[in-house]
Amino acid sequence: MTPATKAGSTRRSSTSAESRAQLAYYLGVAMFTRTSTVQPSDACLCGSGHAFAACCGRFLDEGLRPETPELLMRSRYCAYVLQRALYLRETWHPRTRPTAIELDTETTWLGLTVLESATQDETHGTVAFTARYRVRGATRVMHERSRFELRRGAWVYVDGDTSDEA
Repeated sequence: MTPATKAGSTRRSSTSAESRAQLAYYLGVAMFTRTSTVQPSDACLCGSGHAFAACCGRFLDEGLRPETPELLMRSRYCAYVLQRALYLRETWHPRTRPTAIELDTETTWLGLTVLESATQDETHGTVAFTARYRVRGATRVMHERSRFELRRGAWVYVDGDTSDEA
């Protein structure tokens, strides 16, 4: 485990863009570039009200680890918005993670609302949320109660119960 930084976050091991692309190739993850741009001073895409750099940007761009299940869930939402398949793979429990992560480029994410965030014990947490999105011209709302686990000092997404409505 790496030494703690900023408010208990830990830094992922740093790699060059080329070696991350090679890793993605070997792991079967399609590399995606940002489909929308976000500047460090822009409001974070997760809806927290904080600047992207001070919120999810520190996890997506600086390699820090989210300190709580809610922060991980918010950063994963941003990863979906920005088409960051490698980040999603890195933060998904290996037991439940799909072999390949293919993101739908026709989906436009419109907003996130966290309804509830709780830790059941030191290594398990849940986050209930809704995410609004548009796909093929239809606006929809996804409801999910996600489960997270603290694994080797980092929170990872395990799975979730979802429902979808128009």
